[in-house]
Amino acid sequence: MRQYTPIWIALKKDKVVSITTNRRFHPRIIKAVSKEKWMDIGYKIISDPLMAVLEHTSNGAVLTFRLILKPYPITARDLGIYPDIESVGALEDIAENTTVEDIVALQNQEQSGKESK
Repeated sequence: MRQYTPIWIALKKDKVVSITTNRRFHPRIIKAVSKEKWMDIGYKIISDPLMAVLEHTSNGAVLTFRLILKPYPITARDLGIYPDIESVGALEDIAENTTVEDIVALQNQEQSGKESK
């Protein structure tokens, strides 16, 4: 078991954990607990419809962690705004095959269309 795993286990169980330590170690502990959360793929699978967000506050020597479950943000793909693009591969192809000249030409067309109105 890694050094900061017990903090992450207690955080999953209780949703709030407070520890007391020297303020100099707070950034290190925050980074380590964030890494524990990132590495726990099983927890991500279990809480799948929700996204786990790790928050922390510091008050003197007391460092408090909170684990909050939030719904994932809605994306344009969820709303069906891009129905013509079927896969991420298509987006990558568009990005790879588009040159700066193509972008400038599209911007010029948009500008000329606005000026004619």
